[in-house]
Amino acid sequence: MIKKVHFMGIGGSGMSAVAGIAQEMGYKVDGCDINLTSPYLAQIKDKIRIKKGHSPAHVNVEDILVVSPAVYYKYPPEAELAKNKNPITWEKFLGTYLHKGKEVIAVSGTHGKSTTTALLSLVFEAAGFDPTVMVGAKVREWEKNYRVGRSNIFITEADEFYENFLNYTPEAIILTNVELDHPEYFKKLGWLTNSFKKHVRSLVGKKILVANGDDLAVRKVVGAMAKQKLGIETYTYTIRPAKGKHEDFRAKILSRSPEGAKFKVFFKSTGETEEFSTKLVGDFNVSNVMAVIALSSLYSIKPAVITKVLKNFTGIGRRMELVGEKNGVFVYDDYAHHPTAIRETIKAVKQKHPISRIFAVVEPHSYSRVAKLLKGYTEAFSEAYSVIIAPIFKARDTENYGMSEEKLVGLIKNDRVNTYDSFDKIAEVLPKELKKNDVVLVMGAGKSSDLAKMIIRAL
Repeated sequence: MIKKVHFMGIGGSGMSAVAGIAQEMGYKVDGCDINLTSPYLAQIKDKIRIKKGHSPAHVNVEDILVVSPAVYYKYPPEAELAKNKNPITWEKFLGTYLHKGKEVIAVSGTHGKSTTTALLSLVFEAAGFDPTVMVGAKVREWEKNYRVGRSNIFITEADEFYENFLNYTPEAIILTNVELDHPEYFKKLGWLTNSFKKHVRSLVGKKILVANGDDLAVRKVVGAMAKQKLGIETYTYTIRPAKGKHEDFRAKILSRSPEGAKFKVFFKSTGETEEFSTKLVGDFNVSNVMAVIALSSLYSIKPAVITKVLKNFTGIGRRMELVGEKNGVFVYDDYAHHPTAIRETIKAVKQKHPISRIFAVVEPHSYSRVAKLLKGYTEAFSEAYSVIIAPIFKARDTENYGMSEEKLVGLIKNDRVNTYDSFDKIAEVLPKELKKNDVVLVMGAGKSSDLAKMIIRAL
């Protein structure tokens, strides 16, 4: 019997992808959302009936009710209807129903999951594996954040928040990095590290772990797993090879330019060296590419296939995405909201535009994150010419944890830092300071994409 599934909050990046996959797999799908302007709804609205708002009338008795983790764990007032419907998170639905019978490849880590998942999927697609894919950002080659293939390979971006990735039983895992995030859930780095250890222990079948050897916390996870003798085949990669290091895949960056990077990779298993190029800027992206090279080679994908995909891959939605150029000013939109991601994205934009002034406009994401990671925020903007702090996006927070935009401004190490109380004010004031060749980099995980569009319109 065809199962009926209702997605409450279907406009989210993860929910929309899972709903689209379920529909193409034969489930009868509908959904609802408070916000029908989500950019992710465009890819599914012609296939799936979507209603505005949340109402008990949307959910039939026989439906599987799928909700976001925020709804599942917090039950905000508008989602009270879910309490009596035995809801499950979209990650639980994905792992229980859509992953069933599939060989799952999970891409996890604090940073770089979406880019790595997208590139890995395009490489597997080019190699003829025809995978099904769920990714948390729009892939330009597909014009959506998912694809449904005919093979048993299912590549999934695996998020650590609320330990959501424990809903999956992958045969292979890429672990890009581990850094404290989501402090409203993970109070300490040790808690987060233990969660990743549980994720690795969930490996089945081939039990392949591809891990970033440059990341200290990842190395600790790998070391702990080795001691438990779980039969996991672990392979490491590095972009900083050094004497005494023995990673299985070692990259040496040969050059960096506004057009990307060139690097050569030593494959320990064969003793061979191959040269690669990427159009992505930033060393963190070379590391993401290395994760893809490593796992692809373990699936016997030839370097020539990877090279061909890299030649055309320019990134994914909301990752240094050029919103537009107007009057010689470039405006980028990026998902960065963790201080490490903010710092590295500014550095990457500086690689792309080495002689330009970088105006970093940040919508801090949640008071709890800013409070917990405050030191990182204060030191993240050293390479920006100017910094604007937009109103803090409160996300799931119910208190401000003693944080404010003004307090953050006072602590940031940059000589030009301001804050304004609205997007409208920023879009009014900032364009007056800009001149030809300047770059505006708008970052955040809340409503900051709207701000980027407002700025380009105001130029």
